[in-house]
Amino acid sequence: MQVNVHEKRNGFGEANGRRKPTSGVTVIKVGGAQLNMGSRLGDLVAYVEDAMGLGQRVIIVHGGGCEIADLHHQLGVPFEQKSGLRTTSAESIDIVTMVLAGLVNKRVVGQLQLVGIPAIGVSGIDLGLLRAECIDKDRLGYVGGVPDVNTGVLDKLLSLDAVPVVAPVSQDSNGQFLNVNADIAAQAVAVAMNAACLEFVTDVDGVKSPRGFEQRIDPDNLKRMLASKAITGGMIPKAQAAMAAVSAGVDRVRLGTYESLRNGNATEVYA
Repeated sequence: MQVNVHEKRNGFGEANGRRKPTSGVTVIKVGGAQLNMGSRLGDLVAYVEDAMGLGQRVIIVHGGGCEIADLHHQLGVPFEQKSGLRTTSAESIDIVTMVLAGLVNKRVVGQLQLVGIPAIGVSGIDLGLLRAECIDKDRLGYVGGVPDVNTGVLDKLLSLDAVPVVAPVSQDSNGQFLNVNADIAAQAVAVAMNAACLEFVTDVDGVKSPRGFEQRIDPDNLKRMLASKAITGGMIPKAQAAMAAVSAGVDRVRLGTYESLRNGNATEVYA
């Protein structure tokens, strides 16, 4: 049965209380706030189990902003946010790499393995998975733009029935490590892998307008909200990435909490 665009769709294709199994790749982007040990990390594991139970191949792209900020403070290394992106000095990129490619990545892999989900943690540096160039070195430092994705690497990992867990630290053409925003990396991975679905897990139910949380929104309206500064902070790169992914052909892009994604109340960006 084809789901009408006006029907309420839940979870991974569920409409009117009936689940519609889908095939293909689902990219799940999870921020660092959802990756602390405890119930939130358990929510991710359960969400992945649900997706795999419906025959989807899952790729996780994760952030780690809270722990990156904490380590900066502990080491006395300054940083700031500009347009939702973290400025990254030479000292900062070492911290970013340690947190993302190390502790956070292995924490996620370990929890997936614990429930029997085969998982492998990689960074964008491994096997040349993600290649990027600086957006604006003078203004942002070692921050990369939308990366090129080596899809062959992900295809091989998926062929092992494994869940790739991707830390978005990337490398430029000269070998310099770059901090790529995880939302932007997830967008690039979803587009390159021709994903059926890209899901941004956030700590709010969706994109909020003056009317409240939007359940469905097109890229033009999302662009207007960004221009009017109705969208701020960390939601900026998520909204930008959602627009870019939909424009590049990703069928379904959603933003919300685990609960709103499951019950169909998350924001869905449609072409």
